[in-house]
Amino acid sequence: MDQHQLTFLRTLLDSPGPSSFETLPSRVWRDEAERFADRVSADVSGNSFAVINPEGSPRIMFAGHIDEIGVMVTYIDEDGYLSFEGIGGWDHQVFVGQRVFLLGRDGHDPVVMQVKEAQASVFEEYVGHSPYENAGERVVAGQRTMQAVSDIFLGWLHVDEGVDGAPHDYYVRQLRDWKGSIEVEAMDARALRVYGGLCAATLARAHARTGDSIAISAYLGRGDVFDRALLEFSGAYAEQNDRDYRTLAAAVDSGRITAER
Repeated sequence: MDQHQLTFLRTLLDSPGPSSFETLPSRVWRDEAERFADRVSADVSGNSFAVINPEGSPRIMFAGHIDEIGVMVTYIDEDGYLSFEGIGGWDHQVFVGQRVFLLGRDGHDPVVMQVKEAQASVFEEYVGHSPYENAGERVVAGQRTMQAVSDIFLGWLHVDEGVDGAPHDYYVRQLRDWKGSIEVEAMDARALRVYGGLCAATLARAHARTGDSIAISAYLGRGDVFDRALLEFSGAYAEQNDRDYRTLAAAVDSGRITAER
């Protein structure tokens, strides 16, 4: 396979074409067929044809399908939640971990989505069952409550029987939320203090949104007891991480375990 053929194959595979919406991959195929066919055409049903040596004999026809499985968005509510149905025969569990392209009116505005499994909260063992029947809905509700601006495509779904025969809950979100980050390793002491303050303020705001802000404020009081407790915990946690790393490195150096650095 030469470079041109490889480029064509990649372009064709990257052109979404669920059943009844095969316009884009069909156009890619016809453009390539015009390089070697004597006649290329399409009919009103979306079928594409390429003819080589039309006067030759015998006549041989090669036929194939160009459509693929997909989903159709049936409803978008005012909060941006998507309801959709499958196109073609496929197990919903195949959806997990796959890239999904949401095509708009002109077919040129893809959104890449991520599907992750949601399990029962670790707190249920101590505080009882979550009021949400779907674990994915619980995750989405928590994110929407804590975050000042949540992903408008957050959603959830339930699969009664996956490939393992068991039911599963999932939540859906954008694969990349386009939020920026900062290289903490490159900060000096002043920048680190400012960054830490911003993170603390953001975390405090999230807790105030999800709980009783008055009760939290009353519990913390005006002193610095809680602040110092967090500082002590953070220091102890950092030291524990350092001890764990040194123990691991020693085990690697001694040959007791194998690891790649």
